[in-house]
Amino acid sequence: MLLFSTHHSSRTNMSPNKSTIVVRNLPRCTTTEDVKSFFDMRVKNAGTFVYPLVKDTQKSAGSFYCTTVTINAAKRKAAMLLNGQEFVPALGGGKTNIEIDNSFIGSITLAEHIKAQFDLYFVHGVGGDAFSSWVCDATGHMWPRDSLPEQCLNLGVRGRFSTLGYDAKVLDGGQPKTIRNAAESILKYIAADRPLRCARPIFLVGHSLGGIVIEQALVLALEKPAVKPEYDFIQHMVKGVAFFGVPFQGSSNADFISPVASIISGLTRMNTNFVKDLKTSSQELPALNMMFNRIKTEENIGVLLFTEKKADGPSKITTRTSGTIPFRAEIAPFEIDANHREMVKFKNANDARNPITLIVNMIKQQLGLEVTPTPECPNSRETLPVLHLPVLSNQVIEKDKNAGFSPLVRFDTIFVIDDTGSMQYAANSSEEANPNPKSRWDVMTKSLQYIANIAAEHDKNGVDIHFLISSHLDQTNISSGQEVLNLLAQVDLEQGVGGTYIEPILATILGPYIANYEEYFDLTRKRMKATRPKPLNIIVLTDGKDDEPGTTEEHLVSVAKKLDKMHAPQTQVGVQFMQVGDDPEAAEYLKRLDDDLKTNYGVRDIVDTKTFQDLDPAQDFAQHLRSILLGAVNKNLD
Repeated sequence: MLLFSTHHSSRTNMSPNKSTIVVRNLPRCTTTEDVKSFFDMRVKNAGTFVYPLVKDTQKSAGSFYCTTVTINAAKRKAAMLLNGQEFVPALGGGKTNIEIDNSFIGSITLAEHIKAQFDLYFVHGVGGDAFSSWVCDATGHMWPRDSLPEQCLNLGVRGRFSTLGYDAKVLDGGQPKTIRNAAESILKYIAADRPLRCARPIFLVGHSLGGIVIEQALVLALEKPAVKPEYDFIQHMVKGVAFFGVPFQGSSNADFISPVASIISGLTRMNTNFVKDLKTSSQELPALNMMFNRIKTEENIGVLLFTEKKADGPSKITTRTSGTIPFRAEIAPFEIDANHREMVKFKNANDARNPITLIVNMIKQQLGLEVTPTPECPNSRETLPVLHLPVLSNQVIEKDKNAGFSPLVRFDTIFVIDDTGSMQYAANSSEEANPNPKSRWDVMTKSLQYIANIAAEHDKNGVDIHFLISSHLDQTNISSGQEVLNLLAQVDLEQGVGGTYIEPILATILGPYIANYEEYFDLTRKRMKATRPKPLNIIVLTDGKDDEPGTTEEHLVSVAKKLDKMHAPQTQVGVQFMQVGDDPEAAEYLKRLDDDLKTNYGVRDIVDTKTFQDLDPAQDFAQHLRSILLGAVNKNLD
């Protein structure tokens, strides 16, 4: 038996005094910054953090986007009151009425990789909900969203990750609802979530009574010969299930359902039909298990079993016996060093690493892919590395050589990434004849990972990343190079059709920022107390010439004039253009931006550029990017 510890790391990633809400009905051009601004402008001290936007399959076949947003718990009520208000993205693309809720009913996509190979759905226990059931109370870490997607990428597989929320009142007194009601609900939500004739395999994860709901759902949908037409979508699609603390054989504790309900949700009124089904004397569970096992064999469904090591009160909810499927003794459970409730509330990515590896290996095996060796000592109290980072030479990353970056703490740093199709071309045109030349994207990815690590070392707020094409992947507060790698891995350069248009992205960033500075300036003129916005450093990584250079130039001149009018410090805003690749026309254009704006328009110098031609032969691109970041915080080095 393998034993997993869930308590060996003290690292946290989110304060527990946060509340999470779901935001829907967002137009396609929406960015995370749009959503953040929406809440911050309407709710004072909201402390908004917006997770990456994903297609909302519950809205017009995914033509709208949704996201999860965390805010300060004390501001949750105020945020909920914004439901139905008008929402317009900075880049346009339509006006909608924003939808905000915290019920987590239906399918909620947490993360989605480009060209996903599978759909993975999480089913909570009856009485829980589709979000908090998977979130560590102490740290706010939600492993289906915060750990699993990035580890899947690192282990060589891509997917969609969603929660399925159903009416938790199936346990409440009053209407006599049953497990079957919950099972019918999740089948309906999966059907709505998947496109017509979708061929992606389905995998499921169930915790506690949610595992029984999964069993019932698969029996309803797949039991032959009585397959209903409405379940055609799921035929031969389910390839694997991971069960966490599922009481397949009921519980020897006569009061089993009471501790489960109080542990999960604090409910006090129980549905007597449901309680009867889950006692060890029930005839329903053995019949359900028998039908599920038959389906498992016929459909070749992979199964993983996890049980808890620690008790909740006087006894454990599931044991090695009750937590295993009857008639399938060959499936040995993995034991997790936690109680029933905490066994799916991993504190951080390291705590979740081993169970995730097992889940991903089941997925890969069912997809016919090579599996990853499971760590030999999952018992170890030593903190395990979550992902293997590509690193640069020691000479490059020595900390003393990064000492000049300490002023970064005073700046907000934003990277604008050119993800147009031409980034697939060779970075150095002289290598185009080589069979495997380094692409512009490859060069930039490795370098940006290194720079993000430097920025995070000196600024706890990390960096923001915006894309020219993949705006739905825009992300804020990236605090490590690994996060950069995981984000860039989701970009599909083959979708980067169209030209290079930089002005709309700069307008999205600089528009709100200048407005904020103007508000600060007006307050200081009135001798009122005000906090000056942090200086802003924008680094644009691009390989080509802007297809609308005039509009970009006009916008930069306009920003410079406004800053001059307000007598802002010379370092208040800086825009650094860095060329990736050796296109001579792009180099000429970028040089002109740097050299001509101040001379031609009589404005401050807010633009700096570095072309591929400026590369010192002794330097690699990462060191080149390092120098432009250093010059941004220390103008004496520019």
